[in-house]
Amino acid sequence: MTGCRRTPSFPYYKPMTDIYGSPRWMGWFLSLCEDAAGDLWIGTEYGGLTRYHAGKFKTYDQRDGLPSNYIRGLFNDGANGLLVATSSGLAYWRDNHFISYPEPAGIRFSQFSYLGLSGTLWDRDSIGIRGYKNGELSTWPLAGEAWQKKLIGRYEDHQGNLWIGMPPAGLQRWQAGKLTNYTTLDGLSQELICSITEDQQGALWLGTMKGELLRFESGKVTLFLRLSDSPITTLLADREGSIWAGTERNGLYRWRRPSVRFYNRQDGL
Repeated sequence: MTGCRRTPSFPYYKPMTDIYGSPRWMGWFLSLCEDAAGDLWIGTEYGGLTRYHAGKFKTYDQRDGLPSNYIRGLFNDGANGLLVATSSGLAYWRDNHFISYPEPAGIRFSQFSYLGLSGTLWDRDSIGIRGYKNGELSTWPLAGEAWQKKLIGRYEDHQGNLWIGMPPAGLQRWQAGKLTNYTTLDGLSQELICSITEDQQGALWLGTMKGELLRFESGKVTLFLRLSDSPITTLLADREGSIWAGTERNGLYRWRRPSVRFYNRQDGL
């Protein structure tokens, strides 16, 4: 995606192209981030990193200094910089270019690699969940065969709690080494949580395997919207109060009271 133009009803995004100018599919939406300047960044599966700035989209890939085109996590450093976790290492965006870093000792980048709000790089291996920050590595062992489960959604909230979607266990909260489970018995419509984010009021938003958008606040879960029949793979609550939802197959949604906008391949994604 190299640019966009507006129509009366929705933005139109030009399709991404490869080095020969042929259209290419950017893969699943894996991560969304809003930087300190209000720009939207979109991390994809194999399609690199896309930035929406000054009304235009621009996509960056390995030719621009990214270690990999598989983007697992994005972190706003609060000073117009962006830390990017890829499948092959870290990159830092500052002053309009990327600086690459090798994988830190003790961290094996995987599909679970995730950058939290505190700047902690979270990952998972056969031992348990690992957190890497400021050169220090912490480990939280997972009991029994829990580590073998496919961890899907993960999010570190403003209080430092790590939330994990771990089917079929539902939603889990890691708080100071203590684990709390939330399941359908606590109001979840299903126990397959693919994505998690937090709004400015502190409420959690959950995306499910069946395309449902749930709202979790004060221990209560409500079914807010049924967006799609495709898994919601990433969520973002922006500063304007919008909820962005990227899906596995059905494009991108933006909810902003009282309506929902929808963008898909036909719009150039």
